[in-house]
Amino acid sequence: MTSDLAGDLSEFLSAESDRVRWLGSGRADPCAKRRAVETACAKILTVKSLQATGQLTFKGRSDYLEALIDDWKREPGPYSLFQRVSIAALQGLGQPNARARGLVANLAGEVPFVGTGILTPELGDQAVQPLTLVSDSLVTGLIERMAQPWSLTASAQFFEALDRAVLPQEAPTWPERLAEARRAQFAPGVAVVDPDCGTGGRLAAVIAVAAETGPLEDWVLDSIQGFADVLSSAIWARARLVSTWILADPAGTRLPIPDFRSVIRVGRSVTQGQWPTIEDHRTEFKSGFNWNPKSSSRDLGLRHGCLRTIAAFMNSEGGELWIGIDDDGTPVGIDDELRAFRSKKPRDLFEGQIREALKNSVEPIPLNSVRIQFDEIESRTVCLVSVKSRAGVTYLVARDAHGRLIEEIPVRDGNRTIHLTGRARDQFVVSRTS
Repeated sequence: MTSDLAGDLSEFLSAESDRVRWLGSGRADPCAKRRAVETACAKILTVKSLQATGQLTFKGRSDYLEALIDDWKREPGPYSLFQRVSIAALQGLGQPNARARGLVANLAGEVPFVGTGILTPELGDQAVQPLTLVSDSLVTGLIERMAQPWSLTASAQFFEALDRAVLPQEAPTWPERLAEARRAQFAPGVAVVDPDCGTGGRLAAVIAVAAETGPLEDWVLDSIQGFADVLSSAIWARARLVSTWILADPAGTRLPIPDFRSVIRVGRSVTQGQWPTIEDHRTEFKSGFNWNPKSSSRDLGLRHGCLRTIAAFMNSEGGELWIGIDDDGTPVGIDDELRAFRSKKPRDLFEGQIREALKNSVEPIPLNSVRIQFDEIESRTVCLVSVKSRAGVTYLVARDAHGRLIEEIPVRDGNRTIHLTGRARDQFVVSRTS
């Protein structure tokens, strides 16, 4: 049955991608169309799972999506069905203000605030263009393919079919995933990192097994991390984890639901034994960002060195800065720095600290040139800052020993970072700006 559904879903998603309309100048490329369809599907799957908790009603009906469809068929009005679902998701379920939700109750129904992070277009880290419209048949067709009643098992089987429809490899079945998670004896403090999460099957099983022993708590999400190699996989994985979080304990579902964008990230992870052990023109190690683990003290020199390296990568061929690895390639971790935040989400604060420092010290501000992710190496937390090369000149703004503001132009020279002066600086500026 899963195999038949997989083939059906593959054809269905391809056909719906072809039907995407682009309302504006230019034409949408196939990847943008596919992403629009996938993000729309993620919304529908999330709403379907929330519907199973009984907390969503439309004009007295608890079969929320089906009620929306019936109402749209009776009174089509100015909105397409897809637009109705989007309004319900964004202005209804995704609106924290109760009065604002009431203003769209005729379109969205009587619904609680369930959290913005799981229903906004940024579910895939990149906003779907507002001028993109998927067809109404996507909404009706996807719902028709969902088993009734919608449960954790039904959701798992649906995502198994999606695995086969959107990914080249064949993933383990849901019972196999559950058995694997039970053998791992998942508990607070045990980190589970999936370096190639696909559509999130392994981490979804971890959530489901954690729910077997009691209500789901924040430590579950704080302890899991998945990396998707492409944006499409991340969209499906986030939708899957949200659905599992809801369906594993529907009676105890707490609102708002956590934002799963920090749990599933796009990019690569580091598995044990696969991190670089020497520095080169595209690799640099730093033992910390603000905290020196050797002296157990604050070290602004480390912070400056990190920022200088990032700017140098931008002025060169790009590269990777590993924070939490010593100069000789030994992982020392940034765990002490993270604990100093005294927060349930120290990684988010650590990343925010780096980005704020970049905003204040690097010009132009590197808005899209830096990706930050975390992983465990030999039971120590490390931070990987991946930096893209970019056109033009990147300056590091700092103060000298006398407090005077200076602008450095750092570049990579083999496995070291230097800053250009005199004629070399002039020639570099001319070469990068001509």
